[in-house]
Amino acid sequence: MTISLIEANAKDLSIIYLIQKAAFRSLYETYQDERTSPFKETLEKLQRKFNQPNYHYFLIQRKEENIGFIKITMDIETETIRIAPIALLPVNQGKGYGKTALLLAESIFPARKAILSTIKEEAHLVHFYESCGYVLTDCASSDTAGMHFVYFEKTLNGDT
Repeated sequence: MTISLIEANAKDLSIIYLIQKAAFRSLYETYQDERTSPFKETLEKLQRKFNQPNYHYFLIQRKEENIGFIKITMDIETETIRIAPIALLPVNQGKGYGKTALLLAESIFPARKAILSTIKEEAHLVHFYESCGYVLTDCASSDTAGMHFVYFEKTLNGDT
């Protein structure tokens, strides 16, 4: 399964926005999380994030078709990347593309550590990140009833 990460530019924002809506619709429908759901993010807010100097968006492509995207935030001071969100169109989920994209993303920046979070109640997402070598570090409640966040980290580049 060959996929590639292509750094997005401003003309790709509408594609990223549509992928984000499709990828996070079911989670929004389950939890009705009005405050933090990527499904509820406006195009204007996405544009503001895109323009931040330490935010990097990459399209996930298979055979030059956009199947998803991933955002990486680099903190040079701590040599840490934050990966959030990673989104695949629903038809491409569960096929290994997310894992391949995540591993590619980890290799793009000279970081010692990667961090991310997901919804604790979504066992398949928790398992996905654990299968990619991420270790659970914390759990926190959210403003949304029945939803908790879990936080993961992974040491990169062989550092301990």
